[in-house]
Amino acid sequence: MRLIEEGYTRFNLKLKDSSFAVALRRLKTFYAWLTTAAIGTILIFSQLFRELSLVVALTVTYIFLFSSFSWFSIKWCTEHKKMLKQVAPLVIMLILTPFLMSLLYLLDPAVSNPFIASGLNQLATSFGFKFFVSLHPVVQGGISSVFILCWFVLCYVVSWLFAVPIAFCSVFVVALPVWFARLVDTIAPKQNFFGFTVVVYFVVSLLLLQL
Repeated sequence: MRLIEEGYTRFNLKLKDSSFAVALRRLKTFYAWLTTAAIGTILIFSQLFRELSLVVALTVTYIFLFSSFSWFSIKWCTEHKKMLKQVAPLVIMLILTPFLMSLLYLLDPAVSNPFIASGLNQLATSFGFKFFVSLHPVVQGGISSVFILCWFVLCYVVSWLFAVPIAFCSVFVVALPVWFARLVDTIAPKQNFFGFTVVVYFVVSLLLLQL
């Protein structure tokens, strides 16, 4: 019994002094490994077992979706500036490409309209934007670049709306045991195991009263 008390005391002291940021990074790493394991499981089972059980397939798929979304949410909320710097050159290139294409026509009018070759005119017409075809190629390029810019802005906003709730759940998962350890230490600073039993007894009593 004494070994259990001493062992729990050491564990509780380490837990209550844990940093939320460090714990969140470890949880993100765990989600990354879980995602990798899920992908590996899907690839291996798809090759070895052609007739994979539907239950197994759905379970692994759900694990993959949960872990990958959780990993992305934590990474986006904690490192979004770093992620934006990494993708900024590609995003800028995609936004400016239509306008730069239109400059070819402006520099040499003999060159055919680049938006006809790319099929953007047909795409705009199919969506009901027939006026787009009659515009000057430079104006078409500017409109296309603005449209791509708005698309990326929308993706940025949606990423926050999607990532924040999931990241908040991850923070709660990390914070709950730390808060519990600090509560135990507050109740019984020198006898953490006794404080643990008091908290558990109190919680169980409340649950029994609700039945």
